Amino acid sequence: MKNKLLIALFACLFTFFLLSVASDYLVAGGASAMRSNDFFDGPEAEPCAHADFDCDGFADLAVRVPGESIAGAKHAGAVHVLFGSALGLTSGRSQFLHQNIAGMQESSEGDDWFGEETTIGDFNGDGFSDLAIGVCGEDLGLTKNAGLTHVLYGSPEGLSTEESQVWRQAGVRTNDFFGEDLVAGDFDGDGYDELAIGVPGKDVDGTVNAGITAVLYGSPTGLTADRTQFWCQGNIGAGDGMETNDSFGEELAANDFDDDGYDDLAIGSYGESIDGTLMAGAVSVLYGHPSGLTNQRSQFWHQESPGIADAAEQGDRFGEELASSDFNGDGYADLAIAAFYNVLAGVQDAGAVHILYGSPSGLAAEGSQFLNQNSPGMNEIVEEDDRFGWSLAANDFNGDGFGDLAIGVPKEDLGPLVNCGVVHVIYGSPDGLSSEGIQMWNQNSPGVAGVTKQDDGFGWELASQDFDSDGFADLVVGTPGKDINGMKDAGAITILYGSPEGISAEGSRMMHQDSPGIADQAEPYDAFGLL
Repeated sequence: MKNKLLIALFACLFTFFLLSVASDYLVAGGASAMRSNDFFDGPEAEPCAHADFDCDGFADLAVRVPGESIAGAKHAGAVHVLFGSALGLTSGRSQFLHQNIAGMQESSEGDDWFGEETTIGDFNGDGFSDLAIGVCGEDLGLTKNAGLTHVLYGSPEGLSTEESQVWRQAGVRTNDFFGEDLVAGDFDGDGYDELAIGVPGKDVDGTVNAGITAVLYGSPTGLTADRTQFWCQGNIGAGDGMETNDSFGEELAANDFDDDGYDDLAIGSYGESIDGTLMAGAVSVLYGHPSGLTNQRSQFWHQESPGIADAAEQGDRFGEELASSDFNGDGYADLAIAAFYNVLAGVQDAGAVHILYGSPSGLAAEGSQFLNQNSPGMNEIVEEDDRFGWSLAANDFNGDGFGDLAIGVPKEDLGPLVNCGVVHVIYGSPDGLSSEGIQMWNQNSPGVAGVTKQDDGFGWELASQDFDSDGFADLVVGTPGKDINGMKDAGAITILYGSPEGISAEGSRMMHQDSPGIADQAEPYDAFGLL
């Protein structure tokens, strides 16, 4: 085993060295790889709200529609951008992005799945949020599902294709799925966000689907291949090395867990085997530093880690969904880790969520929490195939300074109707997430737009920003299985607004591709509502 790990470590370090001195591992298409900062001088610019593409003071929303057909190309994919306002999210000025629009450096093709993943950051420090869009099904030449990632930069008019970038691997293989997950964070603290790109299908040194995560660094001209980092389980410094089907990089999250001014990166590998238990899952954590992410102090978490509740079981998939906020308001970001296939009291696929709290030394098991639908204060009970934790969103919904957590349970049955879905909202406190005041929302909740129907999957996706800039974060619930005007699985989103009392149904609104002002139209299997 030691020899195997040494070989794997050498292979990863050697590849890492090559990537650090060569720019052809990640290449940007066209002259747009370098762009100018047209609006501000750099990181000293007055920051706008996170996810504010036009910098008007109201957060905006990107809605993924990966099943969208474009010009007859089935599952080519698209992304809608909805802009915030004093009245909340609006369809006015909405943008409809896909690979056939002017300025994009690719074209829409069948099964591209443009918009399978997105993330928001300010990569050039100009104060306008930028959008990275994963196209994990993109074929490159004869290589199927190699994947690529587009980056569109913000401007006063919103997202622009002018000087947009497209990033791809130079050495691609079938089913790499480059861009399967994306997250932005400022890992070196220089005021320019970096982009971490998950490539969970990547074979590393003959290990099939071991997975990698690539990190592109921000600059005054946007993302650049300079200083590109390549991480795998052979060079992260913690864990048990690369194994077949680990899928390292399938899920990513970024925040400052040790409050040192540098964002840190959590990397999920849901296929990780723990002590021979297949697909138990694990999460690796790399910490930020003035020189960027480093494997010093790296961590490796799973359900057999000391102080972590429950136990590693086959198929738990711990780490396939992540979210982060400061739930106890101590200044250190905390991490929510879902294991939504977790077995509880013999109930299969009930699902659970672990909370690890930040500290001066980073994430710690001390005070960790283990949440499920049998936890005190919950408004439901554990049942088979609920998949509690399928989606997560963390923000401060009641403006009290403590992060709150929304947890999607899209397979929850309501009466005789199966797979309707619910969302739990758990509120932060000085002691962490609290059992008091927990809310449960579904489409039959008073005041919530829409009507519950079988197989809607309410809560399949979640997102949160302050769209009306009132100081209270709002919650968007994706329902990609929603039938719209007879179109099966066309999909919809429901917006619930924050308030001093937390999430409220007042002003709730449902939007979809047949809503006025939103481009295109509802079609079968579009799956509008991925966030």
